[in-house]
Amino acid sequence: MEDQSKFFNVIIDKTNQKLNSFQAQIIVLESQLQMAVDERNAYKKQVDELPALNFNIIEFENIKKEYEHCKNELSKSQEEISTYESLVFSLENKNNEKLKVLQDKNAELERQVNSGSSYLRDQNETLLQEIRRLKAEMAEMSIRK
Repeated sequence: MEDQSKFFNVIIDKTNQKLNSFQAQIIVLESQLQMAVDERNAYKKQVDELPALNFNIIEFENIKKEYEHCKNELSKSQEEISTYESLVFSLENKNNEKLKVLQDKNAELERQVNSGSSYLRDQNETLLQEIRRLKAEMAEMSIRK
């Protein structure tokens, strides 16, 4: 009986060891199961957010199209500005040429006026001398009479 009792004790010990081993495995498996549930919940949350992401993608695409439109409009505006700058430059050159011509004509007119003024002064001086001479002659004639 003692042998039988030892045999049963050994079997019970071995069974308890196996049971403890299984309980440890169950604890590990429960922990892994909880991690899997947490991971599934995280994935579910990400999937639930996908419509919002889709909205953001659509909004991004709309903003991108608007940006491209603005970029094209800016390019057109820059081309127009370049054209206007060329026109302004051309007009400035033409105006500068006309101004130079007018300045040259003005300088010529001033020379002519100065020349005319000199001529008139000379003529005036000549006339004054003639008037003085004639007055002197008249005075002489008056005295002779």
